[in-house]
Amino acid sequence: MLLLLKLAFRNIFRNFRRSLLTFLSISIGIGLSIIIVGILIGTEKQSIRLLVSTRIGHAQVYAAGYVEEELTLPLDYTISGYEALVDELLTIPAVQTAAERILFPATLTDGIDELRITGAGIDAIRENVTFHLADRIVDGTYIAPGEEKILLGDVVAELFGKRVGDPMTIIARTKYGAITALDVEIAGLFNVGNPEIDNNYFFLPLDIAQKILEMENEITEVTLFGNSMDEADALETYLNGRFDTNIYDIVSWKYSSKDLLKLYSMKSKGTQVIYLILFIMISASIMNTMLMSVYERTREIGTLMSLGFRRRNILSLFALEGGFLGAFGGVIGTIIGGAITYYLKIYGLNIEFMIKSGFENFPIGSRIYAEINPASLFYFILIGVSIALLSAVYPSWKGARMEPTEALRAV
Repeated sequence: MLLLLKLAFRNIFRNFRRSLLTFLSISIGIGLSIIIVGILIGTEKQSIRLLVSTRIGHAQVYAAGYVEEELTLPLDYTISGYEALVDELLTIPAVQTAAERILFPATLTDGIDELRITGAGIDAIRENVTFHLADRIVDGTYIAPGEEKILLGDVVAELFGKRVGDPMTIIARTKYGAITALDVEIAGLFNVGNPEIDNNYFFLPLDIAQKILEMENEITEVTLFGNSMDEADALETYLNGRFDTNIYDIVSWKYSSKDLLKLYSMKSKGTQVIYLILFIMISASIMNTMLMSVYERTREIGTLMSLGFRRRNILSLFALEGGFLGAFGGVIGTIIGGAITYYLKIYGLNIEFMIKSGFENFPIGSRIYAEINPASLFYFILIGVSIALLSAVYPSWKGARMEPTEALRAV
């Protein structure tokens, strides 16, 4: 066996150019796989974390029936007497923070231009404790109860050509369907890092929203944070057991982000196609190298078999050559791919051009960060070796089935 290992190792360098091309195809294929997987996993985790931390929290409490029509932001399903509900939620050890809101469809106008947008009536104090909104103000000041002022995304303000202190008008429908309007002042501009919020939301004091929507002492949702995202399902189960499900719809972040999770499920299938393409690319390269090696060394194969090498020894020889190429290529590809992925994990990848070209409302910031699990890198090396060995099966079999006398007569 030691002799076969020595021969296989030496044979790799007999045609250095061809072996180098095969080595590079394996390294590039494995490296690209690691980078692509790292970026996709990082994007998925980052977008979900961003959605949770800026919009949906770990769990949400709605009036019964709201969830089925939540995309239309209905004002028909409201929670009355919400103060007692929020106070009770905050007594639960598994609940860290909670904030009440009214979300409603609105039109924002400056008298010339107008924009369909989502209004969010918020309890300024609890909203800041829960979502740290005051920390996301990039210009101006935070809002306070009773002020007919709004917080506007800096992107939307730029779209209107407005600054802090400029007037705007909110047009909406009340809970009863009547058209209402309110002149407000821009108190501050925010950027939470989530384009879905920055491009599509404005915030105003809860009491002002209740007044213009005719929703005295009513809200549409309570958003809360528990101990962690991983415990959200347990929190949902507990809350549904504690509160009357005929009165409330209580769901975790997984339900609220189901469309995003479905998108990533579809993305996983696309990733499998990428893997298949890389597998074909690597396999074709190795198979080509090994077949050419078999044809060029026909007389050598005949000589080895005449000296007592059995067919299984010839088969093992070529399989080992393919395995060496796969191991070397896999190791180098893993090192390079892992290093690039680690760099992207620390410094990220600027995708601002994508956000401005069709991803404006996707819950992800202008810079994405890859994810890398050092332990999983070992599996990419195994993948490289496995693909190499599988690709070497046919060439090895072809070399092993040669007849010694015919191989020796080959030119």
